[in-house]
Amino acid sequence: MILLSIIVPIYNIENYITRCIESLLNQGFSPNEYEIILINDGSTDNSEQICLHYATLYNNIIFKSQINQGVSAARNSGLEMARGKYICFVDGDDYIISNGLSTIFYNYTQQENPDVTMYQMHITNNYLNYPLDNKIVCPKGEKTFEGNGHDYILKNGLKINVTAAIFKKSFLTENKLKFFDYTIAEDFLFFTSVLFLNPTVISTSYNIYRYIMHGNSIITARSSKQAQKCVYDYLCVMKNIQQQLSNISDETQPLYNIYTKAMNLHSFYIFKKILIANYSTSKYISIINKFKQAKLLPIIYTGKGLKCIISYSIINILTKIPILYKPTSFMYNKIISRYILKM
Repeated sequence: MILLSIIVPIYNIENYITRCIESLLNQGFSPNEYEIILINDGSTDNSEQICLHYATLYNNIIFKSQINQGVSAARNSGLEMARGKYICFVDGDDYIISNGLSTIFYNYTQQENPDVTMYQMHITNNYLNYPLDNKIVCPKGEKTFEGNGHDYILKNGLKINVTAAIFKKSFLTENKLKFFDYTIAEDFLFFTSVLFLNPTVISTSYNIYRYIMHGNSIITARSSKQAQKCVYDYLCVMKNIQQQLSNISDETQPLYNIYTKAMNLHSFYIFKKILIANYSTSKYISIINKFKQAKLLPIIYTGKGLKCIISYSIINILTKIPILYKPTSFMYNKIISRYILKM
């Protein structure tokens, strides 16, 4: 019986995918207990050849290649193929420490059978020449939460990532949960949708996932066209979440307050994309009005540092005085991002 399906979307990551696959082959399961589903999303480098090589060596590695459709389509393909009782997602440029998944699975998922089992991740820069980090940050793996999805949100907020959890497949199937085709926050929308359905949840302090930041990620992409797509998709994600939230909460309830606080922080980070997007003044005004309609502006101060206060203040001023957008955008793209942020 296949206990766990690990779904890995892949796109032009030939320098990373070997490390990822090798880590997944060293998770403490017997080969007949789990499967690794590699979805090549139209890579134009050697990623497909590397995956094919591993698929010929290991019977529990399943490989599929499709035309480029984005990470959401790749994950959805993996969901359709998955045969495991439980499912988890790993990005092909990341990796999991040795025996990490089996530690989580046997200590929590299999014993207590929750709909969602959460664990911790460590974000690190790209150091391909460094040895793998196989140290469990919290070796005792204390249980940090046990309850339902709504209570989890109230206690921990919406700081969640789809690659830091094991999901019961039957829960996803029964609720027809899929990934939407967005370039940003698609995993945030998926996980939020899961928690809004009030599943049984266990979280642990085990830190087993290594999230790699590098220049090819959508987060670090800097073209104006890509930035505009990110802003548009972000607004779509927020609209979707608000529609779901209206079914279970109203603006006077704690759950809505948690959402507002989380979205306020996200709006702070997405504003960098707005500066990169190089909108016309009229288009910028239209975008800002949409943020206001979604109650994502003005930005509320959540940090205490001087840098944070200055950044929040600048954003709020720009939303009130649109004529300042073009010169600020020029300064950010030509001076701040090129010289100051790289110091």
